[in-house]
Amino acid sequence: MQARDTAEVVRRFNQAFEEHDPAIFEDLVAADCVMESIQPAPNGTRYEGYDINLAFWQAMAADRINRFEVEDTFVMGDRANIRCASISATAARCAGSA
Repeated sequence: MQARDTAEVVRRFNQAFEEHDPAIFEDLVAADCVMESIQPAPNGTRYEGYDINLAFWQAMAADRINRFEVEDTFVMGDRANIRCASISATAARCAGSA
């Protein structure tokens, strides 16, 4: 992956969900990516490495029933915070940060 501005990476990350385009993640996920999910409670799940993280994010982006609605994004150097709402098929809304 070529070095990119953090804001551009975050923009493309959000684009993958907005357009339900899992392929966008192929060059966004780093080989040493680590992600900790809050599910299943109480301890969540830790995902380590490119393949497992790519599969996780691609499955979420491909889901056309549930969606994320970005409310705000803060970029601070090489870090970012995305505030979003998760909207399910039953129209439930759950706010959170990614």
